[in-house]
Amino acid sequence: MVLSALAAQASLSGRVYDAGSGQGIPSLTVQLEAPGGGGRTVTYTDANGRFELPNLNAGRYLLTVSQGSTLLHRDVVEVNGAMTKDISLRRR
Repeated sequence: MVLSALAAQASLSGRVYDAGSGQGIPSLTVQLEAPGGGGRTVTYTDANGRFELPNLNAGRYLLTVSQGSTLLHRDVVEVNGAMTKDISLRRR
């Protein structure tokens, strides 16, 4: 039973960056929300635009990236094991 609990563990990491310059964007909110109100996991991008969301249950999540109350990116992701997702944003 311990093995199945460990197998269900997953993580999502990546980088949010400016599409034009390739520079990472710091201080953005990165949030994963499980469908059906199954809970939220929140983190922030570091000085290089990197983020990490460890200790997740494997499954489908709504991924959002925002700056304050402004939604910058929204996507549905399937997280299984250690996943990486880089997000390119066009700054205005």
